[in-house]
Amino acid sequence: MLNKVTNFIQLQINTNLPKLNKSQSIVDKSAYSRARTKLKYTAFIKLNQDTVADTIYSDNDYKKWRGHRILAIDGS
Repeated sequence: MLNKVTNFIQLQINTNLPKLNKSQSIVDKSAYSRARTKLKYTAFIKLNQDTVADTIYSDNDYKKWRGHRILAIDGS
């Protein structure tokens, strides 16, 4: 779910399931969608704070523009 999905959900499940050592399991896209609805939005906030924000702000070697740090992020 955190990877950029560029093709069908079922193909992503079939491709990534062996990476989780769950190759014996069969998961269809409806089961994936039902499980996804159980995720709390706070999980993504926590992941963002613990990974993205810490990585971006751990480096103090940057220039500021008018007292602000300028970041460019490409979401594509």
